[in-house]
Amino acid sequence: MNFKSLKESELLSFTERMFSNIPEVEGLQQRLTTVGYDEKKIKQGLALQKKAKEDVDNNYLQLVESQKTRIKRDEAYMVFKDKVSKIRKGLKVLFKKDAILIADLGLNQRFPRPKTDQIDSVKKLIQKLQANKAIHAKLLALRLDEENLKLFSKEIKELEKLLSQNTLDKGLDQTLTEKKNKSISELIEWCDEFMVAARFATDDDEQIIESLGVIV
Repeated sequence: MNFKSLKESELLSFTERMFSNIPEVEGLQQRLTTVGYDEKKIKQGLALQKKAKEDVDNNYLQLVESQKTRIKRDEAYMVFKDKVSKIRKGLKVLFKKDAILIADLGLNQRFPRPKTDQIDSVKKLIQKLQANKAIHAKLLALRLDEENLKLFSKEIKELEKLLSQNTLDKGLDQTLTEKKNKSISELIEWCDEFMVAARFATDDDEQIIESLGVIV
């Protein structure tokens, strides 16, 4: 059997069945002991199997959580981007005759592409709008009163948290995936060596080998 060709779920299912069957086959453990696979060595292999299953499960659960965060991030970002677009367009129309103000608010510049730069740009815009008391009355036309600006700032903070969490998730995803791959590799290596010994110990008895779940 080529263990490397098995899917992770197949490998875990097979090895679980194999370790369960070893003590059930009459005389098999005694034969395995003669080639170095006593009960202690079998338990070492079983521990590798359990470790691999645990790492696979943890990796899967983390990937699920990361996907949830990405969905929330993308939804929050789309709301943010749509709102910013409307605000910038509205401000340009509202103050189109005031070139100095347009420049001061950064509305004559192209909106940056990186998400972090976009957020920084909007935070600065909000600060300038809040600080410029002379234009507050006109901002009401765009519903940019103090309360709504504070609410928008709060939404931006939530978006920043999601972006930060997404970055952390990527690192954790990679770490857990590497850990899982290492556990799977160690289990496969143990199984490969075990099957060589098992075939030798059983004189290649197909019936016994098949009892372990191996397709001969």
